Amino acid sequence: MEPPRTRATQRPTSKAKTKAPGETLPNGLLLCQCPDCVLHPGSHPLTGLPCSGESQGCWTTPVEYDRHQKIQRSRAAANIVFPSLSEHPEVPAPSDATIVLSQPATPDSPEIPPSTVSQSFEWERPPSLSTNAFPPSNLGEDHQSLIKELETVRSELQEARNVVGDDVLYFQHPPSLDCVVRTSKMEEKELDELCSLTSMAPSNSPVIAYQGVLARTKIFARQHLHHAQVPVRLQAKLTFKRVEEQQTALRQLLLHEWRRQRQALEESNFFDTVEYFISPVRTLPTSVLAIYLLVSTLHLLSGLSYDDCSFTLRTLRLVFGLLLLQSTSIHAASVHKAIHTDIRMVIKILDVQPRFKAMLTCPECSWVHEVDPDVPPNSPAFCQNIVFEESCGAPLTKKRRAGDQDQITVPIRQYIYQPMREYLACLFSRPDLAMYLDRNPTVSGGKDSNDMRDIWDGSGLKKLKGPDGKPFLLKGTGESRLVFSLNMDGFNPWGNKEAGKKVSVGAIYMVCLNLPPSLRYELENMFLVGVIPGPHGPSNHEINYFLKPLVDDMLQLWEEGVYLSRTVGCPHGRRVRCTLGPLVCDLPAACQMSRFGHYRSRLFCSECDCTMDQINDSLKKVWNPRTLKTHLFAATRWKEAKSVEEREQTTQQYGVRWSELLRLPYWDPIHFTVIDSMHAFYLRLFQHHCRSVWGMDVDFEDGVGVTYDIRSNQPTEDEMKIAEHILRHGTREMLSGLSRHVLRELCRQTSSLPFNRNKRVLLEQLLHYCVEQKWFTSEGVHLGSVEEADMNQSDTLSEGTSNVFPDPQAIEKFWLSASKTKLRQLVKDDLLILVKAKALPSLSMTEGQLEKLKNAELKAILEEKARCFHLSHIPPAYLS
Repeated sequence: MEPPRTRATQRPTSKAKTKAPGETLPNGLLLCQCPDCVLHPGSHPLTGLPCSGESQGCWTTPVEYDRHQKIQRSRAAANIVFPSLSEHPEVPAPSDATIVLSQPATPDSPEIPPSTVSQSFEWERPPSLSTNAFPPSNLGEDHQSLIKELETVRSELQEARNVVGDDVLYFQHPPSLDCVVRTSKMEEKELDELCSLTSMAPSNSPVIAYQGVLARTKIFARQHLHHAQVPVRLQAKLTFKRVEEQQTALRQLLLHEWRRQRQALEESNFFDTVEYFISPVRTLPTSVLAIYLLVSTLHLLSGLSYDDCSFTLRTLRLVFGLLLLQSTSIHAASVHKAIHTDIRMVIKILDVQPRFKAMLTCPECSWVHEVDPDVPPNSPAFCQNIVFEESCGAPLTKKRRAGDQDQITVPIRQYIYQPMREYLACLFSRPDLAMYLDRNPTVSGGKDSNDMRDIWDGSGLKKLKGPDGKPFLLKGTGESRLVFSLNMDGFNPWGNKEAGKKVSVGAIYMVCLNLPPSLRYELENMFLVGVIPGPHGPSNHEINYFLKPLVDDMLQLWEEGVYLSRTVGCPHGRRVRCTLGPLVCDLPAACQMSRFGHYRSRLFCSECDCTMDQINDSLKKVWNPRTLKTHLFAATRWKEAKSVEEREQTTQQYGVRWSELLRLPYWDPIHFTVIDSMHAFYLRLFQHHCRSVWGMDVDFEDGVGVTYDIRSNQPTEDEMKIAEHILRHGTREMLSGLSRHVLRELCRQTSSLPFNRNKRVLLEQLLHYCVEQKWFTSEGVHLGSVEEADMNQSDTLSEGTSNVFPDPQAIEKFWLSASKTKLRQLVKDDLLILVKAKALPSLSMTEGQLEKLKNAELKAILEEKARCFHLSHIPPAYLS
């Protein structure tokens, strides 16, 4: 039989005082008002109201109630006040502090005097908020010091959420879309392995250090969980529990960040920028970093070969090892072994070269095969380009012996291309450019609205449209939007020496116009798109092969953009869109990139339809501007041509070829092709054109002026006098007998006729001009007066009639068809008539002096005049 319960061991019954400790409900629950339950009160099981006031505590089962009382009895026996209660001074003490022991003392329990079992003790609030509320006891100084150390360690533990903060974390095993991870079914060790952080990222350092503190504190607390002294065990349990809570909270925060990064991968066109924020350079010793910088500078800037760089690295490593022999540091040996002797590995560690792709390029047609030449299974051996149903088939690789090794396969030509996303990731990882990339470039820097200091002061770039039809640089999009200019130029890698090799290598590069002018043209800020291989530059159409990868990237960046996983301004990622603006090149490169006709072709201008014959026309009315619609039509027609002849015919007719840049829906080659300002202004070509070609000078009076071509042969004064007489009185046949430079000068003197034309056009212009001046009819009949005709006839036939020259028409006919033989057959009278008609106006002599000349002298005068007019080359047929 169970022994009868004493007053000290008897449970409270329903007859107990109302709302006293141990109050029982009909469902058998008991109200426990131990310090723990008072500190964390529950709610009433029937009413649902919180237990407060006199009934503050928790309703527990009898078994749980007995366990609480046992714990309270052990604390009372050790005369310890529960330290947690001192941290919450607002919690009232129980109304009845009588502790009823529900079970008899066990042999493991400390001895309690019988007098204290049935007695009550007063509940006293700790005098301060400190957890060091241990009254003097029989604990030794070592135990008290240990208790204080556990309390100090526990109080110094930070909250996990404060340690993590808003910084981006980098995991040892970053999330990927290729594998599916079910974190809900993983254990704690698996979660810790999944969320382990890499030590290469500086932002991970606080969290990794906090993990180390938690691990060391947990080990320290575990060592005292079974201490002989109860106070030490209690403090160790509290510390251990605190550590486990923070470890769980930290694990949840890391898992949340891992899931966020996994979700960010699902963003369209996602690009991971972790490599630009994690660099092994930060972990290198200073001395090793100095060696790496020295050798890499010699290689990249001074052209030191791989073998020489390896020799330099080995030498410096040996010298460094000899110096470390005298060092007492335990890390000296490891630092010496960490020095690499391969310059390629050094450059990779320093990360000083852009991340580019190498593409196979055909040596015959320059077709770019977008495959990696370092991967043999994916690399074709022959060119696969097909033009007009004919395959190129040129070999793409060759055999080469590498040292003592067997022959290896290497590409003949490679196109080095840097993806646009790599450059953007590098650009947005630089703190010095963060404020400029987020600024609004359309805000004018000039004080006056008409003051233009930058390209953004104009209206061209401000009118750019995005894929949604709205302005591309519209505010409030939540995205970063950049505008770039495109450039291309060729150079000789061996130097521009007369005796040097004639090799041409091209470079395609871009400039971010969002940056201010003082920064955008710095070498470290420019984007090297690709390097076009030599030894010869691409032809007009082959440039499209090298532009295709860039246009593919620009299309994607304009339509979807790229989502960078991290930027300096947005640690959790940001979307970036880009567009291509002006094409800034010299004249030959601009014509090649935008696919206009050559600058020396018939249709030379990219702005209007003027031909080469109209190149010196300064009359704006003859400038017919090009239109984008006509340009696209001609370019598409060129692209869809079935033969080379058809393409050449289209180019001759429109002066346009197909360009890969036309695949960009927003790109207008007419307005985006910038005139060659560098050569025009900085190399003084504009000055040469104004002063030498147009004849402008400070010594001349201001006026409208007339341009002339200094390169052409200017006619003499005598030639112009005869030409003006023929223009006023001569026939079409006589006018057509004049040379082209004489006809040009006649058109120039009219001040209204274009003069840089071919001979046929010049002749037609002058004939039409004579009709406008009413010198001739449209049928070519001269409209001169009868008196003028009689005067000419009397002047010509003053010596009487001649069988050879009966009238002026006979003189003109003979003059047009005369040769040296016919001139020598004339008698003196006929020679005098011909000289007076054709040569006397330009001779400085009278008719009397002329008659005294001999036949040979008269023939010499006529032969000189015939030579000036090139009579032997005048075609006898009339020009239609």
